[in-house]
Amino acid sequence: MKIRKIIAFALNIPFVLLMWLCFTSPFFIHNDVLNSSFGFTFITIENLSNSGPLATVLLLFVIPLLSLISCSYLTFKKGQTKNKYMIYLIMSLFSLVALQIFFVIMLIGLGNYL
Repeated sequence: MKIRKIIAFALNIPFVLLMWLCFTSPFFIHNDVLNSSFGFTFITIENLSNSGPLATVLLLFVIPLLSLISCSYLTFKKGQTKNKYMIYLIMSLFSLVALQIFFVIMLIGLGNYL
C-alpha cells in the first residue's frame, strides 16, 4: 500500500514541473526573479548536454508530454473516486493545452538555432 502512494506521488511530479514551467517561463510572466529560475535551469541543462536545441526540447516538450501521460494515467486508473477523477481530468486537459502551447514555442525557439 505504501508503494502505491509513492508511485502516485511520483506521477504528480511532472504536473508540478509543468506548473513551474508555466510560472517561470518568460513567455507568460515578466518577473525577473521567476525568469531567472527558468534561465538558470535552461543554462544548466544546456551546459550539461552541450546543446541548446536539446535543452529547448527537454524543457518545452518533454515536461508537458510527461505531465500529460502521467495525468492521463491517473485519470483512467481503476478504483478512482469521482472527485479525484475530475481533478485528474482537469489536470490532463491543462497538460494537453500546455503541450500544444509549448510545442509552438519550442518550434519558434528551435527556428532560432537554424
